[in-house]
Amino acid sequence: MSKYLLILTFILIKVLSDKLFDRLDRKKLSIFLMLCLFVGLFIYKVSDISLLNELILLILTSISIDDFMYMEVYWTDVIFLFIISLIDVIISGKIDLTSLIIPLLFICLAMFTSYMGIIDGLILLAIAMTLTYFDFLSLMLYISLVSGFIALLLILRGKRGEVSFVPFILIGYILQLGLGNFFEVIYEI
Repeated sequence: MSKYLLILTFILIKVLSDKLFDRLDRKKLSIFLMLCLFVGLFIYKVSDISLLNELILLILTSISIDDFMYMEVYWTDVIFLFIISLIDVIISGKIDLTSLIIPLLFICLAMFTSYMGIIDGLILLAIAMTLTYFDFLSLMLYISLVSGFIALLLILRGKRGEVSFVPFILIGYILQLGLGNFFEVIYEI
């Protein structure tokens, strides 16, 4: 019961912080609550997810909405994501440093090109802190498959321009939590 109280507290803190920073409107609030309901049902069905993974999932949901609607991500949300990831690392007592290589490469790529934002790399870095190397590779594969499929659809429709990346990170993280490590799933087949 206290687990759900903590999640409701997070949602309340997120709504109040958005109100404080004048980032709250009805449309965003309704989308956020609807996605939280979806994420809550996912968490209920996949019962072996830790509380910290649930919070990371909710933070990614919030960041995804901002990125999709406004094409911007707020630093306060990314800092909160890092805090939750650090708490997860401290509680588990382990971190796979090799899983940090790929997000650091993304950050370097973002610093020298305009293909991706630095924030996207920082979000991947925060998530990588909580995963093993092969789990992170599996996450990147899920992200690549989903974003590649959507990119193909956009190209076929003749649409060009910038696309939000954080929603793909959210979808990849949901697939990672729900399906598990892609390489282990394939190996079992």
